[in-house]
Amino acid sequence: MKRLEFIGPAGVGKSTLYKNLLNSRKATGQWLTTKEANFKIVSHILSSRNMMASLLYKPQLPIPLLTGYINRSILKSEYKVAIDERNKEWNEFIFSILQLKLNDESQSVKILYRYKWLLSRLEEAALLEKYFPDNVVLIDESVCQKIWPLILSLFSNGINEAGKNLYRKSPKPHGIIYVTCSAKEIFSRLKKREDNKDHWMIGFKGLSDETLYEQIEKSIQLTDICSQVMMERGVPVLEVNSALEKNEQLGKVNSFIHSLEIAGNNA
Repeated sequence: MKRLEFIGPAGVGKSTLYKNLLNSRKATGQWLTTKEANFKIVSHILSSRNMMASLLYKPQLPIPLLTGYINRSILKSEYKVAIDERNKEWNEFIFSILQLKLNDESQSVKILYRYKWLLSRLEEAALLEKYFPDNVVLIDESVCQKIWPLILSLFSNGINEAGKNLYRKSPKPHGIIYVTCSAKEIFSRLKKREDNKDHWMIGFKGLSDETLYEQIEKSIQLTDICSQVMMERGVPVLEVNSALEKNEQLGKVNSFIHSLEIAGNNA
């Protein structure tokens, strides 16, 4: 599958744009969510094994517990196989990540969670690349997006060359949607979320306004670097300002997706 990843600082509006795209999507054949992609993969695996469970694995059947159990049991082993198959190709990137962890003295629970989240995204990316190469799948929480919090934590005094190299070595997506906005606007949005605890972001809890603004500026710098490095590596990047009207954002992204589908068909 062709991975199309969203990147952008926390609070910039990635999830909002993703939800708007999902709500406006005309047909599932246009592109897939990760959930739909996983269903397609599991369904294919069950059918190839001639398992009785394939008869019960239908999205329209009201058996969520059975579907969930099948997903967990199939995907768990498939993730391991898929990432093992990518080991040689991604080894330099994974080794760099491990070296950063070994050299990190904080050993904080927060950073450990960030490594866990990155690993889960790598497993997901490996599996998606293994099946159905003609399908486009949009990923909100992507590999690229899970790299920058690590860099932000480990290079608090500045983004050095080792941090940039993570993007140079990381698994390449087929395209990137870079959601942008001014630091001032992101700060305003995050402060509004602070009053709504259900939508407040854990990573920013307890920060002073000054520290929060600094974190936002660093996040913008990091996503800029990610975008630049990916373009240098030949990855198509679409920059979308979340301050634009919703329909204008949707028009830009849908045109971008369509161009990637055409390029893939002509390859």
